[in-house]
Amino acid sequence: GISLETPGFLPSVHGYHHEFALVRQNRWLDNSNGLCFCDHCLKGAKAAGINAEGLRAQVVADVSSYLEGDFDMPDDMAEAVWLADTITDGEMGAFLAWRCDVVTSLVAEIREVVRDDANVAIIPSVARPSGGAWYEGSDLKALTEAAGILEACFYEGSVDRVKADAWDVKRRLRGAGTVRGILRPGFPDLQSESEVAGAVSGLRAAGIEDISFYNYGHLRQSSIDWIGAAMTQARS
Repeated sequence: GISLETPGFLPSVHGYHHEFALVRQNRWLDNSNGLCFCDHCLKGAKAAGINAEGLRAQVVADVSSYLEGDFDMPDDMAEAVWLADTITDGEMGAFLAWRCDVVTSLVAEIREVVRDDANVAIIPSVARPSGGAWYEGSDLKALTEAAGILEACFYEGSVDRVKADAWDVKRRLRGAGTVRGILRPGFPDLQSESEVAGAVSGLRAAGIEDISFYNYGHLRQSSIDWIGAAMTQARS
């Protein structure tokens, strides 16, 4: 089978590996900058009845106005502003929902042309936690229904956060497809043998049996040893 990583619209902070700015970032600014208004997106959104040209002009004006200011928006305010934009601005909400349709249809097309005896797994997003994948056009349930397997990155800094993210992913799927898990056993995530073992146990308790680890080429030997100990413990 194959694993298809991040088929959606990468955010500004992860695009082009990676954007650089001498301005303090926040959720609203990052997400506004990360919206794609290329010719293909403008054409597709227009066909779906969305005034993407007008939305683009509005986003440009808003970001320009903010950057011309002499203040930084605190994180809690930026979170509230972004949430308000996505809910109260009809064009913004419709545009973000349309992006989910685009990504889901792409994955469905890929699944259709891959031979029947080969699995297709989707690594949906660079968002942490996984619930934020929708911004990239990655509807977790829809992608799982289209491909059959979701390979979720539980890149979190504690066992409790891994457990919480796994609970949310399973909740969103409502029984659709199969979930695999990916953990990162080293900085900035799980940084001890006990944390790696606890995260593996937590995923197994959530019904996630297939677990992999990222990224062997960048891990210390101690982290690789933690993987072995955790998997041995999980099998015992």
